[in-house]
Amino acid sequence: MNKSRRDALKAAINKLESAKSDLEDVKDTIDDIKDDEESARDGLEEHFSETDRYYTMDNNVSCLEDAYYSMDDVLSGIDEVIAELEKVE
Repeated sequence: MNKSRRDALKAAINKLESAKSDLEDVKDTIDDIKDDEESARDGLEEHFSETDRYYTMDNNVSCLEDAYYSMDDVLSGIDEVIAELEKVE
């Protein structure tokens, strides 16, 4: 591989690493929002436990948890791409 292509490949890897860092921040934000929503749901008075509001909050927590764990797949995928690119000689 010539220098130009190696430099382009290194730039691509750097962009992926930067994107991964940004996505880790997004994952942390999702987790913080989920924790806040969960605390708000758990803080509802008992007579709200069977209301639409409670079920909406409960669904929100579930969706945020799913999004959080999906971010693990995204981050793992980026790691795999970087690993493959780093094998290029």
